[in-house]
Amino acid sequence: SVKALIHITGDGFLNLTRVAAKVGYVLDALPPAPPIFPLIQEYGEIADAEMFSVFNMGVGFCFVVAPEDADEVIAIAESHGRDAFTIGRATTANPGTVSIPAHGLIGEGKVFRKVS
Repeated sequence: SVKALIHITGDGFLNLTRVAAKVGYVLDALPPAPPIFPLIQEYGEIADAEMFSVFNMGVGFCFVVAPEDADEVIAIAESHGRDAFTIGRATTANPGTVSIPAHGLIGEGKVFRKVS
């Protein structure tokens, strides 16, 4: 039950909001970013909000699927030699937004901002 396929480039995780559905996303299980991203952030003195707006942080593609289909989608991806995992969920709360709680961020439009 695939709902959407999203390439995470250009606008980073904010590409999720392009899905034509009245949902928001909570990304609460992101994998650790590959080592290049912390280096870019440190040496470029780039805030978390900009990192997640611009870069994919190591997640190049997202499938939005029904929760009961997630394990099967992951198994299919892994059978083709791809790492796959659940990184969050869609929610009817805050449509058109992407929340990354571990970094205190909420994104809407083209930007993430810190939330308290």
